[in-house]
Amino acid sequence: MASAKKARSGQQKAAKAQVLAEGSVVSTEKGGSLWMKLPDGTSAGLTSQSQVTLAKLEDKALTLDVGGGSVAMVVPHREDRVLTVRAGDIEVKDLGPRFLVSRE
Repeated sequence: MASAKKARSGQQKAAKAQVLAEGSVVSTEKGGSLWMKLPDGTSAGLTSQSQVTLAKLEDKALTLDVGGGSVAMVVPHREDRVLTVRAGDIEVKDLGPRFLVSRE
């Protein structure tokens, strides 16, 4: 379930409880925010003026690409899954339980 304020999925405004598919691009406007619940129980929060692509959304492999801005991650401990957040040439692997990745 997503809780959105001034957020977009592709060209349309993001709706509460909207289901997003692999490859979806989610962004927030100035002053906006968005929290997403991912399939493995991980939560991803976009800050103002951020963009994230849901590159891989599988039960045992999740990859988010940060196009700009910041994404806060709240990650449950799971040894059977790989979580990756990419920001340009930098790859962050499941640091858990909480971390922030930013890209300017």
